[in-house]
Amino acid sequence: MWQIKQDLDALPFSYHAIPGNVEGGDKFVAEQSGYGKIDDLSERVSFDRLWRFKTWFGKFPWSFVHKDIRFSGIFAAVAGSGLPQEEEMWC
Repeated sequence: MWQIKQDLDALPFSYHAIPGNVEGGDKFVAEQSGYGKIDDLSERVSFDRLWRFKTWFGKFPWSFVHKDIRFSGIFAAVAGSGLPQEEEMWC
């Protein structure tokens, strides 16, 4: 993530990041698959993964208005997860 952060910070304009399944996890992984090549259960959305993303890229979810248009960023996998970050999303 460090290289991505450096590249984004080098842009000549501001940015707002939200995690994706790679950074935050995938809430829909309920059980280990039979393939055994990937640890599916370790890919679940977790407090730690979301906290790590937040320490690198800042607060999320976020929302702001620019030129009378509202922009909002959320990570949908948090919905229904029961994690503390879910409460932040709904506030």
